[in-house]
Amino acid sequence: MQLKMTRSSRNAAAAAALAAALLLTACSGGDAPSDAAETPEATETHTLKIADFPVMELAALFAGRDAGIFDEHGVTLDAIEISGAGAAMIPAAVEGTIDIAPSNVLSVMVAQQNGQDVQCFALITRRPAEGRPLALLVPGDSAVKSASDLEGKQVAINALGGANDLIMRAWLDSEGVDPEAVTFVPTEFPNMSQVLSSNNVDAALTDEPFTTQAIAQGAKVLEERPYQAIAEPPACSCWAATTQTITEKADALAAFVAAMNAANDEVNA
Repeated sequence: MQLKMTRSSRNAAAAAALAAALLLTACSGGDAPSDAAETPEATETHTLKIADFPVMELAALFAGRDAGIFDEHGVTLDAIEISGAGAAMIPAAVEGTIDIAPSNVLSVMVAQQNGQDVQCFALITRRPAEGRPLALLVPGDSAVKSASDLEGKQVAINALGGANDLIMRAWLDSEGVDPEAVTFVPTEFPNMSQVLSSNNVDAALTDEPFTTQAIAQGAKVLEERPYQAIAEPPACSCWAATTQTITEKADALAAFVAAMNAANDEVNA
Protein backbone atom coordinates (compact mmCIF):
# COMPACT_ATOMS: atom_id res chain seq x y z
CA MET A 1 0.00 0.00 0.00
CA GLN A 2 1.47 3.32 -1.02
CA LEU A 3 1.53 6.19 1.44
CA LYS A 4 -0.80 9.00 0.43
CA MET A 5 -0.87 12.51 1.84
CA THR A 6 -3.63 15.14 1.73
CA ARG A 7 -2.88 18.81 1.13
CA SER A 8 -3.09 19.53 4.87
CA SER A 9 -0.88 16.58 5.75
CA ARG A 10 1.59 17.66 3.09
CA ASN A 11 1.78 21.11 4.70
CA ALA A 12 2.17 19.59 8.15
CA ALA A 13 4.85 17.22 6.90
CA ALA A 14 6.69 20.06 5.20
CA ALA A 15 6.60 22.12 8.40
CA ALA A 16 7.80 19.15 10.43
CA ALA A 17 10.57 18.48 7.93
CA LEU A 18 11.74 22.08 8.06
CA ALA A 19 11.64 22.17 11.85
CA ALA A 20 13.42 18.84 12.02
CA ALA A 21 16.13 19.97 9.63
CA LEU A 22 16.73 23.11 11.68
CA LEU A 23 16.80 21.19 14.94
CA LEU A 24 18.96 18.41 13.55
CA THR A 25 21.44 20.94 12.24
CA ALA A 26 21.46 22.84 15.51
CA CYS A 27 21.96 19.82 17.71
CA SER A 28 24.59 18.07 15.66
CA GLY A 29 27.51 20.06 16.91
CA GLY A 30 29.03 17.29 18.98
CA ASP A 31 29.06 13.63 19.82
CA ALA A 32 28.00 14.06 23.44
CA PRO A 33 25.77 16.41 25.45
CA SER A 34 27.44 19.80 25.49
CA ASP A 35 25.49 21.35 28.36
CA ALA A 36 25.86 18.60 30.92
CA ALA A 37 27.81 19.45 34.05
CA GLU A 38 30.39 17.07 35.33
CA THR A 39 29.00 14.85 38.08
CA PRO A 40 31.17 14.48 41.21
CA GLU A 41 32.22 11.10 42.47
CA ALA A 42 29.11 9.00 43.03
CA THR A 43 27.81 8.96 46.60
CA GLU A 44 24.57 7.11 45.85
CA THR A 45 23.36 4.55 43.33
CA HIS A 46 20.63 5.25 40.80
CA THR A 47 18.77 2.63 38.79
CA LEU A 48 17.42 3.60 35.38
CA LYS A 49 15.29 1.44 33.12
CA ILE A 50 16.56 1.74 29.58
CA ALA A 51 15.65 0.07 26.30
CA ASP A 52 17.82 -2.81 25.13
CA PHE A 53 18.10 -1.49 21.57
CA PRO A 54 21.16 -2.89 19.72
CA VAL A 55 22.07 -0.19 17.20
CA MET A 56 25.45 1.35 16.46
CA GLU A 57 24.46 4.74 17.87
CA LEU A 58 24.28 3.17 21.33
CA ALA A 59 27.66 1.47 21.13
CA ALA A 60 29.14 3.81 23.74
CA LEU A 61 26.28 3.02 26.12
CA PHE A 62 26.86 -0.73 26.08
CA ALA A 63 30.64 -0.37 25.97
CA GLY A 64 30.49 1.92 28.99
CA ARG A 65 28.23 -0.47 30.84
CA ASP A 66 30.53 -3.43 30.16
CA ALA A 67 33.58 -1.40 31.19
CA GLY A 68 32.01 -0.45 34.52
CA ILE A 69 31.84 3.27 33.72
CA PHE A 70 28.21 3.56 34.79
CA ASP A 71 29.00 1.75 38.04
CA GLU A 72 31.71 4.33 38.70
CA HIS A 73 29.09 7.08 38.31
CA GLY A 74 26.60 5.33 40.57
CA VAL A 75 24.25 4.32 37.76
CA THR A 76 22.74 0.86 37.39
CA LEU A 77 21.20 0.22 33.98
CA ASP A 78 18.20 -2.09 33.87
CA ALA A 79 17.97 -3.05 30.18
CA ILE A 80 14.39 -3.74 29.10
CA GLU A 81 13.66 -5.44 25.80
CA ILE A 82 11.14 -3.38 23.82
CA SER A 83 9.43 -5.04 20.87
CA GLY A 84 9.09 -2.89 17.79
CA ALA A 85 11.25 -0.35 16.04
CA GLY A 86 12.78 2.84 17.36
CA ALA A 87 9.38 4.50 17.18
CA ALA A 88 8.26 2.23 20.05
CA MET A 89 10.76 3.81 22.44
CA ILE A 90 8.86 7.00 23.22
CA PRO A 91 5.55 5.24 23.99
CA ALA A 92 7.50 2.91 26.28
CA ALA A 93 8.90 5.93 28.15
CA VAL A 94 5.50 7.63 28.35
CA GLU A 95 3.91 4.43 29.68
CA GLY A 96 6.68 4.01 32.26
CA THR A 97 8.08 0.77 30.85
CA ILE A 98 11.45 2.52 30.61
CA ASP A 99 12.77 5.70 32.20
CA ILE A 100 14.74 7.03 29.26
CA ALA A 101 14.35 6.41 25.55
CA PRO A 102 16.90 6.66 22.75
CA SER A 103 15.10 8.55 20.02
CA ASN A 104 15.56 10.66 16.94
CA VAL A 105 14.53 14.25 17.56
CA LEU A 106 11.78 14.09 14.93
CA SER A 107 9.96 11.36 16.86
CA VAL A 108 10.14 13.54 19.98
CA MET A 109 8.70 16.48 18.06
CA VAL A 110 5.90 14.36 16.63
CA ALA A 111 5.13 12.95 20.08
CA GLN A 112 4.89 16.47 21.49
CA GLN A 113 2.57 17.51 18.66
CA ASN A 114 0.40 14.51 19.54
CA GLY A 115 0.12 15.66 23.13
CA GLN A 116 2.65 13.29 24.68
CA ASP A 117 4.67 14.76 27.54
CA VAL A 118 8.19 13.87 26.46
CA GLN A 119 11.33 15.86 25.70
CA CYS A 120 15.01 15.47 24.93
CA PHE A 121 17.31 15.95 27.91
CA ALA A 122 20.67 15.11 26.29
CA LEU A 123 22.14 14.34 22.90
CA ILE A 124 23.26 10.85 21.96
CA THR A 125 25.39 11.34 18.89
CA ARG A 126 25.47 12.79 15.42
CA ARG A 127 25.54 10.93 12.16
CA PRO A 128 29.10 10.98 10.78
CA ALA A 129 29.98 12.72 7.54
CA GLU A 130 31.64 9.58 6.20
CA GLY A 131 31.15 5.84 6.29
CA ARG A 132 27.79 4.10 6.01
CA PRO A 133 26.17 4.10 9.47
CA LEU A 134 22.65 4.45 8.03
CA ALA A 135 22.78 3.17 4.47
CA LEU A 136 20.30 2.35 1.72
CA LEU A 137 20.89 -1.21 0.53
CA VAL A 138 19.51 -3.31 -2.32
CA PRO A 139 19.62 -7.09 -2.91
CA GLY A 140 22.80 -8.41 -4.45
CA ASP A 141 21.07 -9.31 -7.71
CA SER A 142 19.05 -6.10 -7.90
CA ALA A 143 18.73 -4.10 -11.10
CA VAL A 144 18.22 -0.93 -9.04
CA LYS A 145 21.13 1.39 -9.77
CA SER A 146 19.76 4.81 -8.81
CA ALA A 147 16.93 6.52 -6.97
CA SER A 148 14.84 6.70 -10.14
CA ASP A 149 14.83 2.91 -10.30
CA LEU A 150 12.91 2.83 -7.01
CA GLU A 151 9.76 4.32 -8.52
CA GLY A 152 6.97 1.79 -8.06
CA LYS A 153 9.18 -0.28 -5.77
CA GLN A 154 9.11 -1.22 -2.07
CA VAL A 155 11.62 0.14 0.46
CA ALA A 156 11.95 -1.21 4.00
CA ILE A 157 12.30 1.36 6.79
CA ASN A 158 12.23 0.72 10.52
CA ALA A 159 9.02 2.70 11.15
CA LEU A 160 6.50 4.76 9.25
CA GLY A 161 6.32 8.42 10.21
CA GLY A 162 9.69 8.49 11.97
CA ALA A 163 13.04 10.02 11.15
CA ASN A 164 14.01 7.33 8.65
CA ASP A 165 10.71 7.86 6.84
CA LEU A 166 11.63 11.55 6.60
CA ILE A 167 15.18 10.72 5.51
CA MET A 168 13.98 8.47 2.70
CA ARG A 169 11.45 11.02 1.49
CA ALA A 170 14.01 13.83 1.59
CA TRP A 171 16.61 11.74 -0.25
CA LEU A 172 14.17 10.62 -2.95
CA ASP A 173 13.01 14.20 -3.41
CA SER A 174 16.61 15.42 -3.66
CA GLU A 175 17.15 12.84 -6.41
CA GLY A 176 14.10 14.01 -8.35
CA VAL A 177 11.87 11.07 -7.34
CA ASP A 178 8.35 11.56 -5.98
CA PRO A 179 8.31 9.82 -2.57
CA GLU A 180 4.66 8.90 -3.12
CA ALA A 181 5.77 6.70 -6.00
CA VAL A 182 7.54 4.46 -3.49
CA THR A 183 5.92 2.07 -1.02
CA PHE A 184 7.49 2.11 2.44
CA VAL A 185 7.39 -1.17 4.33
CA PRO A 186 7.88 -1.06 8.14
CA THR A 187 10.57 -3.60 9.04
CA GLU A 188 12.60 -3.96 12.22
CA PHE A 189 16.34 -3.48 11.78
CA PRO A 190 17.28 -7.09 12.66
CA ASN A 191 15.03 -8.31 9.82
CA MET A 192 16.45 -6.05 7.11
CA SER A 193 19.00 -8.56 5.87
CA GLN A 194 16.36 -11.27 5.56
CA VAL A 195 13.88 -9.19 3.57
CA LEU A 196 16.69 -8.12 1.24
CA SER A 197 18.13 -11.59 0.66
CA SER A 198 14.65 -13.00 0.03
CA ASN A 199 13.80 -10.12 -2.31
CA ASN A 200 10.72 -9.26 -0.28
CA VAL A 201 11.61 -5.59 -0.78
CA ASP A 202 13.59 -3.73 -3.41
CA ALA A 203 15.70 -1.72 -0.94
CA ALA A 204 16.16 -1.22 2.78
CA LEU A 205 17.40 1.65 4.94
CA THR A 206 19.57 -0.10 7.53
CA ASP A 207 21.48 0.92 10.63
CA GLU A 208 24.63 -0.70 11.97
CA PRO A 209 25.42 -3.42 12.83
CA PHE A 210 22.69 -4.67 10.50
CA THR A 211 24.13 -2.84 7.48
CA THR A 212 27.36 -4.81 7.74
CA GLN A 213 25.45 -8.04 8.31
CA ALA A 214 23.30 -7.48 5.22
CA ILE A 215 26.33 -6.68 3.07
CA ALA A 216 28.05 -9.83 4.30
CA GLN A 217 25.01 -11.76 3.10
CA GLY A 218 25.20 -10.26 -0.38
CA ALA A 219 23.40 -6.92 -0.23
CA LYS A 220 24.80 -3.94 -2.15
CA VAL A 221 25.02 -0.29 -1.14
CA LEU A 222 22.86 2.06 -3.20
CA GLU A 223 23.50 5.16 -1.06
CA GLU A 224 25.88 5.35 1.90
CA ARG A 225 24.44 8.39 3.72
CA PRO A 226 20.96 9.33 2.50
CA TYR A 227 20.43 11.36 5.70
CA GLN A 228 22.69 14.05 4.30
CA ALA A 229 19.79 15.08 2.09
CA ILE A 230 18.27 16.64 5.24
CA ALA A 231 21.08 18.51 6.93
CA GLU A 232 24.78 19.20 7.09
CA PRO A 233 26.18 18.41 9.60
CA PRO A 234 24.25 15.15 9.65
CA ALA A 235 21.26 14.45 11.84
CA CYS A 236 21.46 13.52 15.50
CA SER A 237 19.44 11.68 18.10
CA CYS A 238 18.73 12.28 21.75
CA TRP A 239 17.88 10.72 25.08
CA ALA A 240 14.25 11.46 25.86
CA ALA A 241 12.11 11.20 28.97
CA THR A 242 8.87 12.49 30.37
CA THR A 243 8.80 15.73 32.33
CA GLN A 244 7.95 13.73 35.45
CA THR A 245 11.01 11.53 35.03
CA ILE A 246 13.25 14.51 34.32
CA THR A 247 11.95 16.24 37.45
CA GLU A 248 11.85 13.30 39.83
CA LYS A 249 15.08 11.65 38.67
CA ALA A 250 17.17 14.72 37.95
CA ASP A 251 20.17 13.43 39.91
CA ALA A 252 19.99 10.04 38.22
CA LEU A 253 19.83 11.61 34.77
CA ALA A 254 22.74 13.94 35.57
CA ALA A 255 24.82 10.95 36.63
CA PHE A 256 23.72 9.08 33.50
CA VAL A 257 24.78 11.95 31.22
CA ALA A 258 28.15 12.21 32.97
CA ALA A 259 28.65 8.47 32.54
CA MET A 260 27.69 8.71 28.86
CA ASN A 261 30.22 11.50 28.37
CA ALA A 262 32.91 9.33 29.96
CA ALA A 263 31.83 6.32 27.86
CA ASN A 264 31.98 8.38 24.67
CA ASP A 265 35.47 9.59 25.60
CA GLU A 266 36.55 6.00 26.23
CA VAL A 267 35.13 4.72 22.92
CA ASN A 268 36.57 7.62 20.91
CA ALA A 269 39.99 7.56 22.58
